[in-house]
Amino acid sequence: MLAIGQFTQSSSFRVGALLTFLAISAMLLVSYFLKTAYTTSVQEHTAQTLTAHSQALTIIIQHALATEDFTSLNDYIDALDNQTYIGVTLNNQFWGGNIKQWPSFSPSQNPSEAVLVPYNLTPNDNTTRTLSMFKTIDNAEFSVFIGRDIALSNAKKRTYVLSTLFLLTALCLISFAVAVYVVNRINRMSVTASRIMDTGNLSERLDIDSKWDDLSRLAVVLNKMLDAIEMSVENLKSVTDNIAHDLRTPLTRLKNSLEKIEDAKTREETTSEANKLLSIFNSLLRISRIETLEHKAGFEVTALNQVIDDAVDLYLPLAQQKQIELTLKASKIEFRCDPNLVFQCVANVLDNAIKHTSTDGKIQVQVSEFKGKVVVSVNDSGSGVPIEMLSKIEDRFYRSDNSRTSKGNGLGLSLVSAIIRLHKGKLWFVPDPLNVGHGLGVVLVFTTDAA
Repeated sequence: MLAIGQFTQSSSFRVGALLTFLAISAMLLVSYFLKTAYTTSVQEHTAQTLTAHSQALTIIIQHALATEDFTSLNDYIDALDNQTYIGVTLNNQFWGGNIKQWPSFSPSQNPSEAVLVPYNLTPNDNTTRTLSMFKTIDNAEFSVFIGRDIALSNAKKRTYVLSTLFLLTALCLISFAVAVYVVNRINRMSVTASRIMDTGNLSERLDIDSKWDDLSRLAVVLNKMLDAIEMSVENLKSVTDNIAHDLRTPLTRLKNSLEKIEDAKTREETTSEANKLLSIFNSLLRISRIETLEHKAGFEVTALNQVIDDAVDLYLPLAQQKQIELTLKASKIEFRCDPNLVFQCVANVLDNAIKHTSTDGKIQVQVSEFKGKVVVSVNDSGSGVPIEMLSKIEDRFYRSDNSRTSKGNGLGLSLVSAIIRLHKGKLWFVPDPLNVGHGLGVVLVFTTDAA
């Protein structure tokens, strides 16, 4: 699982976070607008409605008083919507309207202009209504009370607010979910690709969760590319292995024939060259068997420190012969591995270190365990390898310029690399590990759950 720091550093996550931030900002602005601008608009519209009613009623009542015909006033009141309530008094007597009686309020609550004051009254349908805004008209002959219930408008406002908040919240969640989905998919693809490069296991493929998104289609394309690469690598290995296998038998026969040569010097030189060729082909076949995981059956719980100690003991006389200081510092560690292959792996590294370390040099071997990994490091003060060439020394038949004059076929570290991959480990190279200006450190990292 990737750390939070790595997750938040993803460009996809940052884009999603930016979209979420913008959506939240828009949500706050719209909420503020609906709370202030919309409310103000409703209030202004209500005040204008009350003013229009008051002007119309003044004309209608004056006409009714002059003609003593109140038909138009009754028609006007009957035509009112269910949000407007009117009461009329004539000569200080309650005449009527769509409320039962003239509202009672103190003189301070008897405004001639519309005010936003909640007021409870009972209309003709015997229900209790709360008017959000009202005004009065005071005249020598009549008085008019006009009130309006804007609860329905407020309900609409709440509906708008909630709908907008819901949509913007959904936008925030969707944008964040998309960012998380994209980041997780990219991280999984990156982890898988990195694991393929680290282990060299070209049979592993990227996960495909769906077929609708672009990342899954990209994973399909990458898997097809891995199929082609795996096939090419397998074909190349197959050719190499077949050549090694087919030539080993005639080379063995050739060696047996060369041993019959009567001239001792010629016999020794020719059989030596034949032995070198056989060694190369045997090494190639050994690497091939390891890479095809034929040695999994040899895994067992092993005291690694004892295996490393045996390898050091084997090469100690050779190191002493060159006056090389060979030391071992090992903790007691047990884990499941193939002890024979691990011994061969360490022996190859020690053999290279002794070959390339001059007289009075140093070779330090350390064995430790850290967070489920077993680490074996072999550090020498030898001639070393140029930094730009470190990535190539695992390649088959690769030999640096410093090792051209020494014995070997360039397959030692290739075999080490194959053994490490079999144990789901990693091979690292460190320049100048002893801080003497030259030398090479080989770090073997074994996974404890390799089996």
